[in-house]
Amino acid sequence: MDILRACEDLANSIACFDPFECSEVIIPKEKTQQWQHLFGLTEEEAIKEISDWRADFGRTCMPLAAWQEISTEKRSLGFDKESYEYSLSPRCLSRRSEAHKKNSSHSSPPSSSRKGLAECTYLVKLGGSIPDAAALQQLAGLSAPPSIKTGEGDATELFGVIDGEAKVKLLSNLPDRSSMTIISISRARKDLSSNTAYPTLGLDTTLPQNKPSSSSSSSSSPPPPPRPSNEEYPVWYFFYGTLADEDRLGRLLGPDHPISLTSAWITGGRLGTWAGRYKALVDDFDGGRVHGYGFLVLDQQAEDALRYYETGAYEVVRCDIHLDKPDRRGSMVKGLTFRYIGGALETQL
Repeated sequence: MDILRACEDLANSIACFDPFECSEVIIPKEKTQQWQHLFGLTEEEAIKEISDWRADFGRTCMPLAAWQEISTEKRSLGFDKESYEYSLSPRCLSRRSEAHKKNSSHSSPPSSSRKGLAECTYLVKLGGSIPDAAALQQLAGLSAPPSIKTGEGDATELFGVIDGEAKVKLLSNLPDRSSMTIISISRARKDLSSNTAYPTLGLDTTLPQNKPSSSSSSSSSPPPPPRPSNEEYPVWYFFYGTLADEDRLGRLLGPDHPISLTSAWITGGRLGTWAGRYKALVDDFDGGRVHGYGFLVLDQQAEDALRYYETGAYEVVRCDIHLDKPDRRGSMVKGLTFRYIGGALETQL
């Protein structure tokens, strides 16, 4: 039934295979060190795994379009396309399983890591040992059936969406993982406080002067809630990098969402770069000004698409957006932007 798919995978594997690359002599040292770091291998083991992996014509190659969707996040973690494909393979999963049995107990994750696990998102392909959503719900210990996504390239491929805690339970309840496909995805975190201005770009909300206060010193009424709130739509966003492109926004949000960028600026931030070319916005407590564009996001569906695009290397924070066109709801609006949290910047802009 899957002969065509198997032939396509084989053709992809052969197309990206160079028989001379399997020579232990010419595997670049940087490649060997990458696999040592990613998979906990010795130098000898890394060379053998790379050689065997490249010589395996039956291996599954990820479509280039799929890799491009997640490459920003995965490169920030040290992967390239080849090493990420290997990380999803039964061969790699088997090595990890053996290492887990040798080096750790099978206890539950510590409570300090549960929040992080809950914020991770995974797509689990339905089929084989996980035939449907009901089976995934049972194996992953879910209280409700998982949401289902359809593969873009093949409408017959279905994926269940689970978080990190559910993935841990799934792996512990499914000893045979040879036919399992799990894809890690991430989105920018959004956790806006309903009581304080946290998180706000360039503002330390722990300082007394930045804590909320009543509008009148003689009034005992509580201060107004900070804006925007987590569920506030439509909501203005400030874009400064790859999202400041109407064609890209149109592809991300689809034909039903109006696409219109407005020249704007914000304070409390500064720009740098990471991964060689991506712009990153970080705090500047001296009130630095950054120029970019304002964009009105209509609903949560559109916002989710933007958060998945930015990945977990960013988080959503509040900011005041100064629009260069005062006729657009006034010259300043309360809005949001994406702040970089992925580590040290490579360069300052």
